[in-house]
Amino acid sequence: MIDQINHGVGELIQSEKDRVAIAELNYKAGVTAMTHSGFVKAFSYFETAKSLLPVNHWTSQYYFSIRLFLSFSNAAFACGYGDLADEALDAILREATCLEDKLDAYYFTNNLLFHRGQTKAAITKCTEVLSGLGETIPTKVDANELNDMLRKVMIFFASISDDELIHFKECDNRLHFYLMQFYQQRVWFGFFGDSPAMQSFLSCRSVEIAIRVGFCKYTAVSINSVAALLCGMSKDISTGYRLGRISLSLLTRFNATNLIPIVYLGFYGLVAFNSEPVLHCADQLHRGFQLGMSVGEPTIALMNGLHYIQKSFVGGRNLVALSTEIDYQLELIETHDDNRAKRFMSLFKETLHMIIDKNEARMDTTTLSEGAEALDEAMKIEGFSEVVFFHRVIQSYWLGYADRCHYFAQKSARGDAAVGRLLKLIASFYHGLAALQILRKKKSKVEMKEIALASLKALTSASDLAPINFKNKVELLEAELYRTEVVLRGNEEDSMQAKKMYAKSICSAEAAKFDHEKALALELAANFFEEKGEFASALRNFSEAKLHYTLWGSKVRVAQMEVAIARTEKSLTR
Repeated sequence: MIDQINHGVGELIQSEKDRVAIAELNYKAGVTAMTHSGFVKAFSYFETAKSLLPVNHWTSQYYFSIRLFLSFSNAAFACGYGDLADEALDAILREATCLEDKLDAYYFTNNLLFHRGQTKAAITKCTEVLSGLGETIPTKVDANELNDMLRKVMIFFASISDDELIHFKECDNRLHFYLMQFYQQRVWFGFFGDSPAMQSFLSCRSVEIAIRVGFCKYTAVSINSVAALLCGMSKDISTGYRLGRISLSLLTRFNATNLIPIVYLGFYGLVAFNSEPVLHCADQLHRGFQLGMSVGEPTIALMNGLHYIQKSFVGGRNLVALSTEIDYQLELIETHDDNRAKRFMSLFKETLHMIIDKNEARMDTTTLSEGAEALDEAMKIEGFSEVVFFHRVIQSYWLGYADRCHYFAQKSARGDAAVGRLLKLIASFYHGLAALQILRKKKSKVEMKEIALASLKALTSASDLAPINFKNKVELLEAELYRTEVVLRGNEEDSMQAKKMYAKSICSAEAAKFDHEKALALELAANFFEEKGEFASALRNFSEAKLHYTLWGSKVRVAQMEVAIARTEKSLTR
């Protein structure tokens, strides 16, 4: 109906009252279209509504103008019209007469700044709004005050049941609601531009406010950020996981569909893999990606997409299928001009192509210096160099360069937590395997065994909480340690233990559906059998490893298995 009316508006309807009424109908139609992810249609309705407003609409239609321009900005951004989104928000900030009427526009403006990679500017603007709401964000966090704040927050969480937390009193004050909204935003920005101490302060402060004034939908994000910090810096995995699950329940309580992407990103991206299957986490992150795009939140959606690729890669999903998914997401990234997501996603694309077929590998981000201390500044992304080093660790190991893997692992280990706990554990796993390979060849690098033992210790702790994700890695490192003892000392008891642990690792990898790590365990077991002169067993394991590398999609590893199979067959005929 509204489309038919719009065809007849033009010069036929001159009455200001009628034009405003039709503008309101277009606004309602646009809102309905937005709820069904029809952003292009919504943009058209909002644009029509704007064109029907009288010249003095900021006076005669003040509140309607604010709602309309804000909705227009959201639709424009979702369609990739960033300049038009800016113009609408600037108009609200220029014409609105008080801070409360400007808050929604400030919130979206801050999100746009962050989306464009202007994290420091977004943090500054968000801090200014919080100041206007009566909050003071310190420039430096006092360690004693932070510890006291964290202690009080943790005492609160320990003193209350899950059900009591989920049904905690609700915030009933509009300004308090905005206060928690902007704290949630400040916490989110802080993960990309603040020190760990400031991140902890902001997360705890936002929870303190929620305890005082009541919970709202944004409390789910605040509690989720505390969960992520506990699993990251504090290593309190069990409490972090508990709070993360509660944050999911709060989303349901407040029917906060629009916040699912950011909470999923925090929980399934940074917390859940410590307890739940990593491939399940990947699937939930893919849902966060899809929901983020459907509600017009491309920045958070694309971060979910990045973590979906990360968890899927760690879980050994087919490399070719993942590469196709990356290409699709890179197209979306180009549409929304998200430089941060592009840099990180392109690194994964490079890694996948190196493992699929190193002769076909091409890097979309231009050549990156491997002396990457300058990368953070050059790329204008905090912690980017450490992520580059992580990818070099993975690439080097799978291409068979143990010394290079060790070199980059040492560089990556110097960083803070930019790559996150999961990728640090994965890098440690491959570093441990590479270190033992170096030790067996050179037989004099004593520190290499210490590296492997440190890796084993970290992965054992992780496996105690999530055996589905880490048990096979622990068993494979143990097998390789026994193998190294056999090479160095020739102990037959170690030989039997090595065979036992290889078999266990193969079974655990199969249970976790990790094709790549089942193939790796088969390959390393085959190498051990070959060293022992047990060529029939070696051939059987090399052949099965080839099958699983084929399922994974790595032409590089398949080619290496074909060489090993030919070599072993030749040994059998002698």
